[in-house]
Amino acid sequence: MSDMTTPEQIEDMRVAIAEKCGYNQPFEIKESWFETRESNGFENVLVDADNRQVPNYPEDLNAMHGAVVSSLDYDTSFRFMEILEDLLERDTPESDRGNRDFIILQSTALQRAEAFCRTLKIGPWKEQAK
Repeated sequence: MSDMTTPEQIEDMRVAIAEKCGYNQPFEIKESWFETRESNGFENVLVDADNRQVPNYPEDLNAMHGAVVSSLDYDTSFRFMEILEDLLERDTPESDRGNRDFIILQSTALQRAEAFCRTLKIGPWKEQAK
């Protein structure tokens, strides 16, 4: 999906993963104040019905790690890894495919989000569950 992923599909993945991780509909965009050492200001954040900020799973490796660890059982984790490997093979040039473990370590949050959604047949892949 990587090169052809639309913003709508990315948002669909984010919402589907959030629901799987216990965030509640309806979701809405709210303005939130942030401060860092370098800057501060307002940013738009996605919050759930309980006003909890929803992680941006397709862009955040830490959030995706949390989703995988909290949502996939032992057997499903193996299926997730198989799907992730397929996606990485699709997205990685043949000349760069030397070490399988290294390629998996280099997978992006978006690739992991896609593998997660494909594994559980949620988000853009929920129709495949039928």
